[in-house]
Amino acid sequence: MMEKRESEAHARLADVMKEHLPNTFTNFSTAVLIWLFGVLVYLPLAHRIESIEVPLICGLTVLIGFSVFVFRGFDGFRRLLDAGSDVLAYEYRQRREKAKFSIDQLKTVARCIVYVVAVLIIYGLYSPLLAAIYPSLSGLVFIPVILWIFWMIFKSVTTLTTGE
Repeated sequence: MMEKRESEAHARLADVMKEHLPNTFTNFSTAVLIWLFGVLVYLPLAHRIESIEVPLICGLTVLIGFSVFVFRGFDGFRRLLDAGSDVLAYEYRQRREKAKFSIDQLKTVARCIVYVVAVLIIYGLYSPLLAAIYPSLSGLVFIPVILWIFWMIFKSVTTLTTGE
C-alpha cells in the first residue's frame, strides 16, 4: 500500500514536471535575467546619473518586468513544489523506518519547509528592487513575510503534535 502511494507520488511529480517545468523554467529564467541586468547594471548606472528620480523610475521598471515573469511562472512553480514535497515526505519516511509521524504529517512539514525556502529566496530577489523604490519598503514587505513564515511553522508544529 505504501509503495503504491509512493510510486503514485513519483508519477505525479514526473507528470507535473513534464507539464509545468518548461514554462516555469522559461518564466523564471527570464525573471532572473531581468533581475540580474536590473540590479547589477541598470540600478548602479541610475545612481551614477542621478540619486533620486532615475533610480526610482529604473527600479519600478525592473520591478514590473521581474514581477510579470515571476507571477507567470508562479502556478507551475507551486504545483512543482507541492509534488516535490510529497516525494520528499515519502523519501524521508522510507529512509526512517521508525518514523513516528504519518505520511500526511510529513507531507505538511515538507511542504512548509519548501514553501518557506522558496518565499525567502523570492523575497531576497525582490529586496534590492524594493529598496531602490524606497529604502524602508523592503523592510515593510519583510514584516508580513516573517509573519507568514511563523504561521507556516506554527501550522506544521500543530500538525505534528495533533496528528492531523
